[in-house]
Amino acid sequence: MDSDFRAFRRSHIVESSQYLTLAAKIYSLSREDSTLVVSGGMQVLYPLTELLPPTYELSWLRYLYIRLNFDENKLIKTIKKHRPTLIVTTDWYAGDAIMSGIIDKINLYEKVAVVPVNPKIAYGYKSGTIYRLKNF
Repeated sequence: MDSDFRAFRRSHIVESSQYLTLAAKIYSLSREDSTLVVSGGMQVLYPLTELLPPTYELSWLRYLYIRLNFDENKLIKTIKKHRPTLIVTTDWYAGDAIMSGIIDKINLYEKVAVVPVNPKIAYGYKSGTIYRLKNF
């Protein structure tokens, strides 16, 4: 693989972007076999972390929730069935703020990190809460 491929993980570059900050944190909390699910239009985290969702339907948590007609129980059932290792939620978009509450109800996950809003960096208007399976 090209030696510059992971150059974005250098600390001075990571510190310049909220997406890179989140990706670095997720990467540090994962293993090679981990899976990732995101909310809040953060799909860019998949290539940045080199992690994928366990199934296509979980590639965008908020969209799945909409497709399930905002049925919280169906969303919980889907997450429990596929058990992604890591879930990232955000509260920057009005509809995504409830995702953290839903994840808390599942009781399979623990909050392992919060990346707060940082308006001084690129995409810093987005915050991120990272959950990981308790039995990780």
